[in-house]
Amino acid sequence: SGNISLLGGTIAINDGSRDRFVIDADDITMIDEAGNTQFNVDSGVVTVGSATDKVTINGTSGITIRENNADTIQMVNGVVTIGSSTDQVEINGTSGITIRENNVDTIQLAGGAVVVGEVGASKSNVQITSGAINLRSNTTNKMILGADGSISIGSNFAVTSAGVVTLTGSITISNPE
Repeated sequence: SGNISLLGGTIAINDGSRDRFVIDADDITMIDEAGNTQFNVDSGVVTVGSATDKVTINGTSGITIRENNADTIQMVNGVVTIGSSTDQVEINGTSGITIRENNVDTIQLAGGAVVVGEVGASKSNVQITSGAINLRSNTTNKMILGADGSISIGSNFAVTSAGVVTLTGSITISNPE
């Protein structure tokens, strides 16, 4: 009931109801029993799967895995992105790892430092480096816990690892009564 045809440079294998495997001048295509293309090679792009769930390998724009009609994993130019544009993990060989939640970069790992929280005007975050834990507003340190055991808060209060306390500026002591 099926047949193989060669017509005008196109080879097709037909199962009796439709072409299931086609090789022509432009591409190679495999079609499932429902008539949906499940495999295609065309101009340097290989696609495996249906329109809503597929893997696309493209020599110029990388590799994309689509699941439930959304691109969920992309690998392009040394960057791996997992998730949507608003909620994702991005691994970049040159700038580190970023976790994005609700369209905000909430965790970043780069250059040996970890930042937890949003970096931006009037935004608080914690930065952990090899030398300190910094409580920050945007990129300005407000409190530093040094690896040597020292503590500083702003520019007016500091405690060394030996326990020496330095206070500068005005000092106010209030009675809680």
